[in-house]
Amino acid sequence: LLAIVDAGSFEPNALIIIEAGNLRKTAGLRKTIEAHKRTAALPCYEQSAAENGSYIQETLATEGLTIEPEALALWMDALPPDRGILQSELEKLCLYMGPQENRSADDQTAIGLADVKACLADRANDDSFAIGDLIFSGQTKNLARAMQAAKSSGASSLGWLRLVQLTTLKLYSTRKLMEGGMPADGAMRRQGVMFPASKAFQHHLQKWSAPRLEQALTMLADVELEAKTTGAPVDELIERTALRLSVMAQR
Repeated sequence: LLAIVDAGSFEPNALIIIEAGNLRKTAGLRKTIEAHKRTAALPCYEQSAAENGSYIQETLATEGLTIEPEALALWMDALPPDRGILQSELEKLCLYMGPQENRSADDQTAIGLADVKACLADRANDDSFAIGDLIFSGQTKNLARAMQAAKSSGASSLGWLRLVQLTTLKLYSTRKLMEGGMPADGAMRRQGVMFPASKAFQHHLQKWSAPRLEQALTMLADVELEAKTTGAPVDELIERTALRLSVMAQR
């Protein structure tokens, strides 16, 4: 495209946006875009698990609330790393706990697991949040039931696919830290994985090596692209890939 623009044979009448994942400085696409006079690279940095955890705690503190570590872990695992969604869900949680000015000294101010589960009920009852664990632990039969339950509740398969992708990225990042010499506990904390989620997460790490997780990431990215561009049945495409990954976990 840039070549024909430079040659003067094409003049675009629209702004063209290319969206990409995490690109190194040496990536060909990034170097091309940064060097050309008609294009620009705009970095968008996703917040780390530690930054999201701090943001949640600081926001709750302004409402006179604290959150227990287990509840924070569940909260961070359940929500995508999107600041808009996070802010919306925090507002709902604060509303559930009651406005600060209406709380007496005897009212509960520490948010526990039960509070978080109650606020996430509309998201979690469809078994979407169980799908990732079922995939990576190789529980194929239970996975099939969970995917059917998610579909019956009206949950989007692309939505839970995104959750599985996030879990896969966490597993891969943790595995790479471990290969670099960091103990498993420290590597999981670095990724914001805390008890009780850490128990299942550590079990998955024992089953999945970094190369296999790279393969899983590729499969998940490929099926997302296929689901969005080919016109093929989306649910069937994504469910087939989930089952393939579950079978991989059994090997």
